[in-house]
Amino acid sequence: AKYAIKKTLNEATFTNKIILELGSGTGVLAVMLASLGIFLSQPIKRTGNKVYATDLEEAMPKLEDTLKRNINVIEKKGSIKSFILDW
Repeated sequence: AKYAIKKTLNEATFTNKIILELGSGTGVLAVMLASLGIFLSQPIKRTGNKVYATDLEEAMPKLEDTLKRNINVIEKKGSIKSFILDW
C-alpha cells in the first residue's frame, strides 16, 4: 500500500474521507484505509479517514479481532467503526 500511495496516487486521494466498506471480511483493507495518513510524506492538514467496516454477523469476530490487533496503527491517523450489515 505504501508504494502504491507514494508512486501512483495523489496524496489527497484517500485522506480526510468517510469510507463505507461493504463486506469487510478480515478488516485488513479497513485498517489500511483508516491509517493511510501514516504513509504520506507531505505534511498536509488532515483530520484522518473515518472508516465504517461492515459485514455479516458471522464475520464480525474476525473483523473485530483484526481491528483490536491494529488499533495502534490507526489511532492517531483515523478511526474505524464496525457494525453488522446484511445487504
